[in-house]
Amino acid sequence: MSVKPAMAVGHGSAATPPPPGVGLPGATPRGPQVPAAIDRRKLASKVDVRLTGPLRGALTEAAKQAGVTDGAYVRRLVADALGLDAEADRGSGPRQRIPDADLMILSGLVREVGGLYAPARSGKADEVIAGLDRVRAALVPMVVGLNARSA
Repeated sequence: MSVKPAMAVGHGSAATPPPPGVGLPGATPRGPQVPAAIDRRKLASKVDVRLTGPLRGALTEAAKQAGVTDGAYVRRLVADALGLDAEADRGSGPRQRIPDADLMILSGLVREVGGLYAPARSGKADEVIAGLDRVRAALVPMVVGLNARSA
């Protein structure tokens, strides 16, 4: 067996195939493969539905009210209309979108925290503590509100 120094890949003769289950590095494994565990979160098929703007807006609002994603809301409607239990199709995680107003506040708070480095480096502990208190006072109600929305 010779070895190519640049690639460090062993080469055998063409008459001798590699043993079962052995292949070149990076190649698809040969022989019987163990199937990956089924991801139950992924559903079997996808349906592409075209909606008008107003219908999409109404769907999004109804889904928000139900605390689910748009897709889960549509799957629930279909399951109910067909009289099916379809528990796996009804599943959805809570919406994780943060309202624009909260995002603006969060970005301001990040800037404020960044601005506290200079006073911290110059030993102005009172200024740093006051800044951290302002950030905390704004963050706590927002985080509590986000937790309440996702519950």
